[in-house]
Amino acid sequence: MNELILCLGRDLQEMEGSLKSLSTHGWSVRLLHDPAEVFPIIIKEDVSGVVVFHGGDVDALTLLPRWRVFAPTIPFFVITGEGRDRLAAALVNQDHTYVFLQSNELEWCEVVHRLLGPADSTELGHVPSTDARLWEVMGEAADWIWTTDREGHMTYSSPGTRRLFGYDASEVLGRGIWELVPEIDREGVRTAWTGAVAERRPLRDFHLKLIASDGKARGMMMHAVPMTSPDGEFSGMVCVCMDETQRLAAYEMALAEEENYRSLLESLPNPVVVTDPDGKILMVNIATSKLFGHNTAELVGTSIFRHLPEEDRQRARRDIAMVLSGGKEGPKRYHIFPPDGQRTIEVTSSIQHDADGKVTRIVLVVRDVTDEDRLRRELEDSRSRIQSIMESVPAVAFELDRDLCFTFIGPNADRLWGFPAEEVIGTSPFDYLELGEKVKAISSVERFIYDRLPFDGLIVRVKRPDGKVDHLEVGGRPFYDQNNVFQGYQGVAREVTKRVEMERELKKAEEMYRLLAFNMNDAVWTCDLDMNMTYVSPSMRRHMRMGMRDDVQGYLVRAVEESTQQNMLRARDELLAEHGPGKEDNYRIIETKVQLPGEPPMWIEQKISLMLDMNGRPVGLIGVARDVTESKLLLRKLTNAERSAWSLFERGPDAMYILDLHSDKPHILMANDKAVRETGYSLDEFQGMPLRDLVMEVGPNDVRDWVDAIGREMSIVVERPQRRKDGTFHDVQATLSFVTLDDRQMILGLVRDVTEQHKNIRLLERRNRELVALNRMIQSCSYVASEEELLRLTLDLVAEAGEFDVSVLILVDESGKAYLADQRGLDTGAVEYLKADPTMLDEIVSYMADGEPLFMADVASISTRAKTWGIESFVALPVLSDDRIIAVLVYTSTAVKEIPMSDRHLMTSVWRQLQDTVMALELKRQTNG
Repeated sequence: MNELILCLGRDLQEMEGSLKSLSTHGWSVRLLHDPAEVFPIIIKEDVSGVVVFHGGDVDALTLLPRWRVFAPTIPFFVITGEGRDRLAAALVNQDHTYVFLQSNELEWCEVVHRLLGPADSTELGHVPSTDARLWEVMGEAADWIWTTDREGHMTYSSPGTRRLFGYDASEVLGRGIWELVPEIDREGVRTAWTGAVAERRPLRDFHLKLIASDGKARGMMMHAVPMTSPDGEFSGMVCVCMDETQRLAAYEMALAEEENYRSLLESLPNPVVVTDPDGKILMVNIATSKLFGHNTAELVGTSIFRHLPEEDRQRARRDIAMVLSGGKEGPKRYHIFPPDGQRTIEVTSSIQHDADGKVTRIVLVVRDVTDEDRLRRELEDSRSRIQSIMESVPAVAFELDRDLCFTFIGPNADRLWGFPAEEVIGTSPFDYLELGEKVKAISSVERFIYDRLPFDGLIVRVKRPDGKVDHLEVGGRPFYDQNNVFQGYQGVAREVTKRVEMERELKKAEEMYRLLAFNMNDAVWTCDLDMNMTYVSPSMRRHMRMGMRDDVQGYLVRAVEESTQQNMLRARDELLAEHGPGKEDNYRIIETKVQLPGEPPMWIEQKISLMLDMNGRPVGLIGVARDVTESKLLLRKLTNAERSAWSLFERGPDAMYILDLHSDKPHILMANDKAVRETGYSLDEFQGMPLRDLVMEVGPNDVRDWVDAIGREMSIVVERPQRRKDGTFHDVQATLSFVTLDDRQMILGLVRDVTEQHKNIRLLERRNRELVALNRMIQSCSYVASEEELLRLTLDLVAEAGEFDVSVLILVDESGKAYLADQRGLDTGAVEYLKADPTMLDEIVSYMADGEPLFMADVASISTRAKTWGIESFVALPVLSDDRIIAVLVYTSTAVKEIPMSDRHLMTSVWRQLQDTVMALELKRQTNG
């Protein structure tokens, strides 16, 4: 026999003494000291077996599994000492592995010889001493060891039978393991066992329950390995069992606790998530499924971080790490995205430890705060709005307790009241009143407070810290608690100093008005919208010959013709129809014939307009009447031609004046309605008004020169500034000529407002001067280096001369693509629209295919789009070079709706000059090139 056996160990002396008998049997024995030497040999040479001396740093438990991968059938013999029960138990289930205790000096070499010898060799037979010791070691390492025959019936049972099950070994021999399990498990165990026996394969980590003699079940974990006879035939199974009854009991108890834990979770109203330390979800309750929008199966096993948005994940991982490290962290807020939309959650974390203090679980209690946040934001917005309103309104909100002391006052107390809010709290409002005002205020509100009634409109004088006295209007309402017990007053104080002063002034004005109305010639009356008289001035009674006791309504009905009453109703209806927001208040002039008993007829001219309340709503009519009887008699004396002239004077489209320029003090005799509307003076104010009060820059010499010139030329035209009643001035052009009235020679002045005309002329002159200067400058621009420099220079000059809001330079490349190159002027938004709508640039260029200037009004599509940008008018000037458009100058205006024809001619002239200069530059460049 020439078979190779490898012997691995660190102690050569021990190994050599033990290996002599191996050599005597004809084996080739190779001693090795380093475990790394074994691997190359077993994969290259024919090795019959490996002997490992387990001890020191030769670890069989680690080395054997690695070698077994490449040498699955080579027998391994492990030589170890006393106390290596775990080693024996760990290796007993491995195929072709044998363990020997060297300390008893067992003839293990004989065993090796027997196991490695020929299959038909019976030279040594069984070595009882060695097998007995092996069973003893295994019995100490395992709770129960037993063997079976080929049919699976027990042939050996270790002493653990009595201790575990209460049976003697004789009571279980000859029985199959399936006969000791509960009835419900019997078929499954029998099937698994017979299958392993039939296939000659081991059963590893097989869990089963066995019935003890007292009827109780014990949990066992079984390893079963096939046995072979010395001749290599299958002889049965070797089974090693470990008692796991307590572990199963603990496991079942843990399952029960787990179930109780789950029941507790399900009963909690708040969502609860249980994860492992890595964030993997272990358990959730129903509330969590509802919140996240996924069922339990979809949540369990996934990472909790997967349900958070990307921006929250890293923060959540840091928060969990802080909790795991023992840090105390408060509730954290994150976002989740269930199917019904985004939600905001607040998470409180806690950890659970096992018996060794290791973290096993993280419990996350989740609270949905989406609605809470929304309500909080709405509340904050509401508070902010209320705060803003309270700070902006000219009023101070306050609250008084039952003793009438401040418990709250608004934030603008300092501004309106004069005292900071913190100083006012706890004081009484009466503390801020002087003695007289305090007595007056207390007496005014005493009866309201006694009866718990609301009060309004109480005016008190408050002296501020700076000595200024303000008037406050105070109102309050009682408030009660939920039990309807009176708690105090809530109210508002408004600063009404200006209103009180205005009311005081109004009273003075009313007194003045009454005094004026009593003494003035013009009569004043008022009536409601039903034409019921509500007031007539004393002068009205004088004009109508009414006594102070006469009934005005009845008197007028008797004295005034019915047609006049109808005219009054018609005037009322027309004025009401014309009244409205944004409309000018109009008036009507009605001439009324009054026939008093025993008196000659009298004519009254009435100017009637609407009378409005403080809110601008019509409440009646107000009329101003004057006696025009003498004018009517004068008019009757006039001829038909004179009547026509007089009618033209009164209702002419231009302002007309009758002037007396022959007196020492030139003055105005009368004026027409147009003059009244233009200047703001009434007809009565014009009568006798000195000419110098209306027309500025007029001296005595000017008046004499006018009279002389009219005598020579029949009429003259003069221009002077005229002053309106409101103090403003406007330029007028007056045509003066003689007119004869009552055999007296007067001056008729026909006046027109030429302010805008003068302004336009001045603007036109200035623009003409600037554009002429621009033309000259463009002509002199031949010194510029390039066309683009010329265009940018022209961009500013034309914009300033033409008073355009925005000027834009559009360049066109060789492919015909237009792009915005420069912009100047005010930001009207037009440039932004051009940037946002690049097709507009191409469209502008496309409309200039003929190379002529383009005005907005000429192109409907551009005009419509430009007006949406706030542009009223624009002009675009194309610049040609090499027979193609290289640039466009665009000038826009937001005020001028249309460029007049004169400006069009000027802009066209500028364009020609600019184009000539560009051509000169091109020629200059070609010549120099």
